[in-house]
Amino acid sequence: MKAIVALSFGAAPGPANRAIARVVAILYKVSPDYEKPMLILQGEVADLLKEQLEHWREAPKVIRKYTYDRYIDTYEVMTRAKEIIERYGVGSAMIVAHPAHYPRVEAVAKKLGLKLERPPKEELIRIPYNASDSQWWTNSAPKWWSREIPARILYFLKGYIGFRDIFRCSLH
Repeated sequence: MKAIVALSFGAAPGPANRAIARVVAILYKVSPDYEKPMLILQGEVADLLKEQLEHWREAPKVIRKYTYDRYIDTYEVMTRAKEIIERYGVGSAMIVAHPAHYPRVEAVAKKLGLKLERPPKEELIRIPYNASDSQWWTNSAPKWWSREIPARILYFLKGYIGFRDIFRCSLH
């Protein structure tokens, strides 16, 4: 069995999260009936897929962005995803995330020891920024990178990613 792990981008059901939900739906639908993946979704993505999930009769594992009024970051989301993957004996995971977020998410997943399958790059590159999201760093590429570079350095210092991952900018 494999899993699709989808991370939200921004706090609202904005254009990025709608696009991430669309990619999850495409990947789920093209999976053969005998090999449907487990869905591990951040809450914002799960909320956007609610109707489809009912139709698919799929009960996703949902990871909320806030726990006990505390924001959880990418590392904590991936740590929780790993716990779910191990609990259910999932062999591999495919990550769906904003293309600018993907390199850090993938680096964390690999550092956690997850076996990854690559998502179709052409689907991820269509995920936009959120012009008016309350998380200002998801509003545009310059805002994202002004926060992402320090985030990657911090992740390296905490041992969440490797040194080379600080500088990785592409999906593959």
